[in-house]
Amino acid sequence: MGKLIAKTALITLGALVALCLILWGFFAWLAPSLMVSITNGLGMDSACAHYSVSVYKKTQKIEDLALVVERNYVCGKFVVSAEYGELLLQHAGFSDYSARRDAEAGEQAARGYKQTVVGITSVSHYKTENRGRALELALINMDGKFLPYNAMEMLLHFAMIEGDVNLVREIRASVETIVLDESDAVGAAHREEVLAICDEFLNGK
Repeated sequence: MGKLIAKTALITLGALVALCLILWGFFAWLAPSLMVSITNGLGMDSACAHYSVSVYKKTQKIEDLALVVERNYVCGKFVVSAEYGELLLQHAGFSDYSARRDAEAGEQAARGYKQTVVGITSVSHYKTENRGRALELALINMDGKFLPYNAMEMLLHFAMIEGDVNLVREIRASVETIVLDESDAVGAAHREEVLAICDEFLNGK
């Protein structure tokens, strides 16, 4: 009798697990935004990042594209954040979206949203061993400025953490090539600071 009860309980449990998996798959396909909310609420960051891609593919909204880039970068899914970061930077509405994000952040937008996305995408390329694109992307998006916390500095930070002497040397050379407006005393001074940091790192190797 006991064996029969145990067997019945096991079968019931198996059926419930199967039903849960079916429902999970169903909602993941039908309502990925709901899955994002559920996984985010449960602290399942990796799963949340995964479902955020499905949400963007369904809505095609720039807000959802930005979340794909941000969430996957934080989770260390650098292949995804590099791919979708490029899409975000090329999006027709990116300039307006960046301005809106900066306005919402107010004084906290020290780096600026554009430089944040460029930095995320550059570092993601670097982490996936696409060094050339990482440096190129950061350089072409300086926009003739060298404000603090820019994308080039973000890439430099990770290169120094990795002890990547060659990339630090390449970044230093690239920083020197940036043509700044003569009236941009802040940018010029900050560039000298970054060059000094590069020199200190390189001289220590």
